[in-house]
Amino acid sequence: MKAKPFILFGLSVVLLFAAAAYSVSIKVKTTDNSGIYTTRLIAGQHTDIGEVIVQADNTFLYIQYQIDLDNEYTLFNTHLWAGQDLAEMPVNRKGNPALGKFPYTATQLDSKSWAQQISLYSLGLTVEDICLEDAAVFFAAHATVTRRIDDLSSESETAWAEGEPINPGGSWGMYDEVCLTCEHPCEGDTAWALGQTELDDILPTDRWGWVIGPYKNQPAEILVRPLYAGAEQNDIANGTIVGVVYVSYYKSNMVCTAYVFKEYELKEVHLHADYDLPTTADPYQFQQNDLLMVGPEETNGYAATFLGENYNGDPIYVAFHAIVCPRENDE
Repeated sequence: MKAKPFILFGLSVVLLFAAAAYSVSIKVKTTDNSGIYTTRLIAGQHTDIGEVIVQADNTFLYIQYQIDLDNEYTLFNTHLWAGQDLAEMPVNRKGNPALGKFPYTATQLDSKSWAQQISLYSLGLTVEDICLEDAAVFFAAHATVTRRIDDLSSESETAWAEGEPINPGGSWGMYDEVCLTCEHPCEGDTAWALGQTELDDILPTDRWGWVIGPYKNQPAEILVRPLYAGAEQNDIANGTIVGVVYVSYYKSNMVCTAYVFKEYELKEVHLHADYDLPTTADPYQFQQNDLLMVGPEETNGYAATFLGENYNGDPIYVAFHAIVCPRENDE
């Protein structure tokens, strides 16, 4: 009787979001790819007095009010809200923005500029989330601005970052939207763990790559395979060993671990581990697909644990594919 396929159950990634010489970068998506989004700051519904600037990095969203230096207005107070869901913006019973409940404020500024940094965490976002799918962030930026009329008097106006009406038919408050995206400085090279079987021997494909197995584990045995990048046509003479892949058996679990040398970094991992040979040569259709972040140099690796449902040590096939990038040197 054929053994029941074991289930991909858990993932423990030892490659975490630590800063390194090369890393993915979160930025605001813009048409010019600058990562700097601007919208006009409008006073009294009609007067253009400056701009609101939005930028991002791997930790924060930055929103800055900037009145044009040659404009007679200055910022007096500000109210700012940002979030992933417009329904979470504080509003009153009439649907107009409830400025007193906006989370980021400043008073008595008497300044041309004011900026607020907002953690991605507080917005419910992580670097991994954004790298898996671009994220929309809405913001509503309000200010009271003043200008001097004479030595004894001044006047004030309401100002908003230009965008869409928060409450059509209500107050003239506006919101705008930015898209956060993930930028990879390196597109990456294809890498496969060296195995006994070439993909094009078992599948109709032009892809290169290998399958390890059938591997019958033993409790104290660790299978070690080199990770080759750029070995076109399955010729290791064309490739470079960039790391090592380990397959082992531990307490009824199958464990696959990979580490790349300090000159490289893992960007993606795709893993097939099953009693049967893979039915596709496309690693993006393997059971385990993980987009990885850059980790500290001493732990630049990946680990996945596969818990077996009725797994009894029968032979398995493993195909380990990765995208690797050379590590840039800060020196």
